[in-house]
Formats: sequence, C-alpha cells, structure tokens
Amino acid sequence: LEALMTPTDNDGVATVKLHAGTVMGSAMTFYQHDLGKQLAGPTVEIGFDVSTLSPTGKSPVPTKPMVGKPVSLFLTLEDDYGNLAADQSVLWTFNSPTILPIETDTNRAGLAEVTFTSEEPESITVTATILANGNKAIFRPIEFTPAADGSADSPLSMA
Repeated sequence: LEALMTPTDNDGVATVKLHAGTVMGSAMTFYQHDLGKQLAGPTVEIGFDVSTLSPTGKSPVPTKPMVGKPVSLFLTLEDDYGNLAADQSVLWTFNSPTILPIETDTNRAGLAEVTFTSEEPESITVTATILANGNKAIFRPIEFTPAADGSADSPLSMA
C-alpha cells in the first residue's frame, strides 16, 4: 500500500495505490472506516503485463533431422518485469506449404512447445507469434534431410 490512511473525496470515495510484490495471483483487500469495523474490499488480480510479453528462452534448433522424424521446439513468454506468462496462446507457422499452423498455450511456467515433421527434404523456418500482442520469435532454418539409405529411420542429431 502506498498509504495506510486515505481520506474520501467529495463523493465519499477513497482511493489507494497497491504495489505488486513478486508473486502473481489474487490479493484480498480490506478496509476499515471510522467506526472501526473491518470490511472486505475488492479482490485485485496481480498478473503479467500482456503488452510487454516477449518470447525468451528459445530451444536449440536440431541439426539436419531426417525426413519424417519429429522435431520439438519451445520458448517461454516473459514480460518486461520478469513475470512468466501462463495460459497464453502462441501460433507456430512454417514456411512450408505442407505444414499447417499450430496453436499452443503456455503452461504454468510460461512454456509453449510445438512438435512437427516434414515428409520431404526441405528447409523450414518456424515463427512463433504471441497472439495477445503480436510479438514474434523466428527460429533459424531447420534442414530436413533424407536418410542415407532412403528411409526416415536415422536418429535425430541436436546442435
């Protein structure tokens, strides 16, 4: 609280400023009027700043995965104040006409993940867009390669 006591204005309204701590969630407020009786005030939700959310902590990109092998990428969403963002939608798009966009949501730790593959040798660039504010992360291209024997059963190598 900015002040422990605040006077009412001409309309009988008292205003107080709350400063958020380090934990997000619901804050219960209480007030006491001149007669000393404590009453419940409004509940205040303390959360992340959607306008400043940006992708952080991007996963490494695999080095030349084989065609048909799944590739997983992840990132975390964090605001300018260091708060991780849960339950936020991320749209993953691919520069390949054969892979449709995929929408995922961040978990409680602010992590969003996508898994995909290509059925043909090609270079795929993945873009992750935060739907709440349009901020993006672009991963370096992933080069899907054919297996040496022509099959898709060779192991995935990571950088």
